[in-house]
Amino acid sequence: KNAGPKLLITALLTEDVCLYHNIPRISDTNKIIEALVHIGAKASWVGEHSVEVECKDIKTNVVPEVAMGARQSLLFIGAMLARLGKVVMPNKLKGDAIGKRPIDRTLKGLESLGVAIDTVGDNIIFTNSKGMGGGAYSFDKNTHTGTEAMILATVLGTGTVVLNNCAEEPEVDNLVAVLSDMGAKIVR
Repeated sequence: KNAGPKLLITALLTEDVCLYHNIPRISDTNKIIEALVHIGAKASWVGEHSVEVECKDIKTNVVPEVAMGARQSLLFIGAMLARLGKVVMPNKLKGDAIGKRPIDRTLKGLESLGVAIDTVGDNIIFTNSKGMGGGAYSFDKNTHTGTEAMILATVLGTGTVVLNNCAEEPEVDNLVAVLSDMGAKIVR
């Protein structure tokens, strides 16, 4: 349940058709699918626990409000920055409702790698017009969603990025495995 919805977001990194199995039928998954469709993807259930996603024709860099209802919404930033160089999100980014899980470590990491973050009206705009080059970032305290967002943001970059004090939860391993299967070069 933790890995499935966020793995669908990896489809934003390619124009190829992606087929995901063992995806839980939970509200977060449905919100991610709805958000992907809103931005131009073809995404649908093709089996009891299988989802097919194609992001060949992304129509917008604006993440819809529906994504904000899913705990994985932060990951749209990383994937869309990597693919499009700019992302507009509703200014409703929050950490997980369980305990204190702020997103400031992720935002700090993105800024350290050259991403400009601006608040304009009810939106936060993330821009990386030069593309992701190399660099390094150390999380003050590890965060699995932050680690995943940074991996997604940097995976299509031209340089090597070293992330330190990363989270080691199983869902991070799932993300790394899927991205590696897609051709990414990630070393742990």
